[in-house]
Amino acid sequence: MKNKCINIFLGGCVLLLFSFKGCTNSPKCQSNKVGEAFIDISSKSFLELNNQNNIVFESAAGQQMIFDLEVQHRTNNRSCYNYLCKGFTDPFQGQPCEYIDTESYVNLYRDQNNQYMIETKVVMEPNQEESDYFYDLYSLHFSKIGLLSKAQKALYAHHPSIDLSSIYYVQEPFIYLGAKTLNGTAFNEVFKTNNTNLESVYISKTKGVIAFTLEPELFVRSF
Repeated sequence: MKNKCINIFLGGCVLLLFSFKGCTNSPKCQSNKVGEAFIDISSKSFLELNNQNNIVFESAAGQQMIFDLEVQHRTNNRSCYNYLCKGFTDPFQGQPCEYIDTESYVNLYRDQNNQYMIETKVVMEPNQEESDYFYDLYSLHFSKIGLLSKAQKALYAHHPSIDLSSIYYVQEPFIYLGAKTLNGTAFNEVFKTNNTNLESVYISKTKGVIAFTLEPELFVRSF
């Protein structure tokens, strides 16, 4: 009797898996691309678009730190906005959906002693789940072994219904400083991370990462 129950249970599992497979093999249950979306040109001004080597940051005392920049660019970040066959998908695969390919840029600044890294990126986020309305989000992380500083800024709304001031998960906003002189060098449209008990990073809308603090020193980029 026990073996018979086990056989019935296993048979039911096989039948269930075949049912899932039949549903997901249906043309109506296959993911398909329905469009593309690209970062606005005004958002790209916060980025550097080409790899660079030997970027020098220098303190007022003359101490230098040298970084290399790697740029990562993608145009195939899948953003689902209409999920298909809900409740009938293969448990071993992701939920099929109609999706839009979105663009992203990542700037990775690594110091040549392999101790510090500053990552900045712009990605496109939907304004809510299963939406094809996007905005551009800029984020920054400065790290050593642990996190040193971080911040985010919503840059550009791709649909007039999106209110950038209401994006609730931009939890680490930048401080806008405007024109700022750092160690004798003048910069325009400067933003600074605002993190309690963490190091700070300064960015410029037109020059990318321009400075950072490693207390008590401020290191400013040489252009």
